[in-house]
Amino acid sequence: NKHGIKFYDMAILKTNQGASIIKDIAPDWLLIINSMILYKENILSIPKKGALNLHCGNLPEYAGKHAHQWAIRNGEKKFGATIHWMSLLPDGGDIVSVKYFSIVI
Repeated sequence: NKHGIKFYDMAILKTNQGASIIKDIAPDWLLIINSMILYKENILSIPKKGALNLHCGNLPEYAGKHAHQWAIRNGEKKFGATIHWMSLLPDGGDIVSVKYFSIVI
């Protein structure tokens, strides 16, 4: 606040007001990390260059919620984090990059 940066509750992105705020900002990119909101076309179409999501799991194997827990339960020895283009399908956009790391328990 002391630097004049506006903050909004993420839930506003489910509303027409949220879409208007983003349109006014006119961003080149929309970068999302671990959001539980399913974004609609009225939001995803605003950024000039696109909308990317960092999913805490390797896609497509571990889409959805609690991906890390499922990997551990499934006895995986490696896991990953994925950057993908956002689409109307949850975790369904084209994959840009997946980085893997070892699971040590």
